[in-house]
Amino acid sequence: MGIWAAIIVSGVLPRTSVWAKTWTDRDGNAIEAELVGYSPADEIVTVSRQGKEFRLPLARLSDEDREFVLSFHENKLKVNATKAAALRGLFESVPVAKRAFSTPEGYLRTKDAQRYVQSFLWRGETPLEALGYDLAQERLAIWAPDNYDGVTPFGVYVCISSSAEAWWPRGEYEVLFKKHRLIVVSAYDAGNGQHLFRRVGLALDGLATVHATYETDPSRYYVGGVSGGGICSTHSAFLYPDHFRASFNIVRGALIDSYVMSREVPGHYEEGKKYGNTWPFMKEDDWERMAKERPDSRWVFISGENDYNYDFARESEGQWLRRGFAARFFDVPGMAHTNAPAEWFEKALLWVEE
Repeated sequence: MGIWAAIIVSGVLPRTSVWAKTWTDRDGNAIEAELVGYSPADEIVTVSRQGKEFRLPLARLSDEDREFVLSFHENKLKVNATKAAALRGLFESVPVAKRAFSTPEGYLRTKDAQRYVQSFLWRGETPLEALGYDLAQERLAIWAPDNYDGVTPFGVYVCISSSAEAWWPRGEYEVLFKKHRLIVVSAYDAGNGQHLFRRVGLALDGLATVHATYETDPSRYYVGGVSGGGICSTHSAFLYPDHFRASFNIVRGALIDSYVMSREVPGHYEEGKKYGNTWPFMKEDDWERMAKERPDSRWVFISGENDYNYDFARESEGQWLRRGFAARFFDVPGMAHTNAPAEWFEKALLWVEE
């Protein structure tokens, strides 16, 4: 059936668009579809039939259609050049321009969010109160690499900071995120000690703001953080799998079952003491359901033997795998309670994107 098999089988009709045309592959198969975009990094053309998108290799198209796509891309680059240049680099104080949900209640409508709300004793603010922040008072740090062209869809890494300061890439992380075409966004005043739902809400709003401003690829929306930001990133992907495909939990871990500490960690943990799980309200059938509902989600844990949370991060991998999730622990030699070295973050990113 050739390259168009998946599109034809879908049985939908083409929608009217200035970019709707008859496309032909190298075997002579033809189909009506709308051009959505082109990614030169992997030479993939995205077309749509009545809102349903399909990714096609440029090399499989006819000579005429390949020329059309490349001409379209070149013209779009020229049109977007000035705007793209203005969006590159670091912006340290960006207003939150868009909410992920129209009202604070919207963040709590899902069954899983409701169970969070009902299962914990929230000291101080309730989850709804924590989500009632004034956007005019909130700020984000946004960083886009200098190869952002305004046409190629980039991924987004939402970093939940463990402090009141936002995080953005420096040094080797700049090189890493440029190489993998990732934009970074991080909220201020969303660190450890802040309400979970404030931190998660601002992470979602940061993503929504970037999505509204930049050309982005929703299949590459990730959330991560160090220590308290790491566990918060797991909560974010756990609650909102439609927004985040993967979480990068660095030097923290997220236990499904209770765990008996196998060593003494002075000032932190006692050998032989049992430590509780992260989601005590979840039952076995809940975990089975969630694993089936999100087969494309990825759960990353990164730590090293000099990190006091090492045992929890290492144990998390096995517990998540046993429940059917796609999880992996990256054991970094000599790593302490710090951010992951860029080379190890890249190993995790490559696993996520396999």
